[in-house]
Amino acid sequence: MRTTSAPMRSAGLFLALSGVLHLVAPVFAGFAPGSLVLLAIGVIYLLLAAGINRGWRGLAYIVFVVLLVGANVAFAMVGGGLLPDYLWYAIIAADLVALVSLFVALWRGRRAVARP
Repeated sequence: MRTTSAPMRSAGLFLALSGVLHLVAPVFAGFAPGSLVLLAIGVIYLLLAAGINRGWRGLAYIVFVVLLVGANVAFAMVGGGLLPDYLWYAIIAADLVALVSLFVALWRGRRAVARP
């Protein structure tokens, strides 16, 4: 039985999606030196997603701020030429859906969940 709420699982899923998009981004940039930073960000996002999926609420507060910053940085990079704009928009969309899901999960507070 799951011990995390649906919004928390949704946030973890879209955070993982954003991490995967970050990992494949250097391929679209031809492995330019500036794009290799996205590999590290992708790995960090995947690790954060694993923590969110485990229901670590304290981590969710930190990830919320990280996603706020990450979405703004990605928005600032649109049109910069490093990556195609559609990839930036996909990263922004995944970040924003994860952000809204985290907001809902944190706003609702903890709920009593049956444990096996």
